[in-house]
Amino acid sequence: MIKMIVGWLKSLLHKPSKYASLRRYSIFKQLDSFELYLLNNFMHHRSFKQGELLFDVGYPLEVVFFIEKGEIEVIGKANPNGRSILSKNQWIGIMDMFYENIRSSSAKALTDVQVLAISREDLMDIIHKNPHMGLKILQGICESFSNYIFTLSDCLHTAASDVNRPADAGEGK
Repeated sequence: MIKMIVGWLKSLLHKPSKYASLRRYSIFKQLDSFELYLLNNFMHHRSFKQGELLFDVGYPLEVVFFIEKGEIEVIGKANPNGRSILSKNQWIGIMDMFYENIRSSSAKALTDVQVLAISREDLMDIIHKNPHMGLKILQGICESFSNYIFTLSDCLHTAASDVNRPADAGEGK
């Protein structure tokens, strides 16, 4: 009986975090409710119309975007085929943030797009001023980069295999 009462009291006191939706972005998945609350204070909602340019190659990297709705076409050297389409729950800008601090690609809204945006400076301040939280974010970034590198490696390996394979390989005779 006491266990049930304690469980009931916990259920009354524990409300789902309204900031938990930030965990859908891979780099924030390890943050606790308070850390998500802190992060949310730096996020800004932005909207872009279909066809609108978010940024172009060579622009200074001022903002990192987290896609809430819509599709963004990214054209640049960091994409395996020269271009990619990003959509809900993906982000853009982290790689450039740790490279040259300028945009290495162009991004254009393919549809109407809604994003959360955080300035590069604010994100770096969070990482530096809150080491425990910063470590979680940096670990998430490293995991995402690792996944991207291995996916890219698989794509390149598959493409190289296709080039080296004779044209009639695999065809029945």
